[in-house]
Amino acid sequence: MKMPLSTLAAIFATSLWAKTTVFPRLASPLPPICETTTNFAVNVNAAQLDTFSLSMEFLSCASNEVLIAIGEDANNDGDLSFDEAALAWGCDCGEWYCIDLPSGTVCDGPVGTLTIRRRHFNPEWNLVKAIRRGACDMEETITMDEKRVKFILFLR
Repeated sequence: MKMPLSTLAAIFATSLWAKTTVFPRLASPLPPICETTTNFAVNVNAAQLDTFSLSMEFLSCASNEVLIAIGEDANNDGDLSFDEAALAWGCDCGEWYCIDLPSGTVCDGPVGTLTIRRRHFNPEWNLVKAIRRGACDMEETITMDEKRVKFILFLR
């Protein structure tokens, strides 16, 4: 049975799809006053990205720092070097900061969660580096959230 064109309706629905990754805790440093670091792969569909967020929770003390850097591992060695990092965000001795490394622009960092919108996310970014410095066990949790825009077309 054929339906007249006038009875066809197109409904567009926009929804968000989210993917959350919780990174494993950093290893305990030995001796207790030193630095621990690790790298995590970033696999984001930048074409469908709405927002990209990095979050961290930890026990803060006067002598510690947790730093997250994101950028492109240009030499593919699995370690994001300072020269490869585009953005650094963290908390040093209770003070939050955010630095755009290529320009050197420093701003007050958002407390707990850094959100990057699609227009500011570089599709070449493929590695996140987490660094913990300090004398106490911070029990940090680092989370990466990717929210994608998903368009659905229904014809009826």
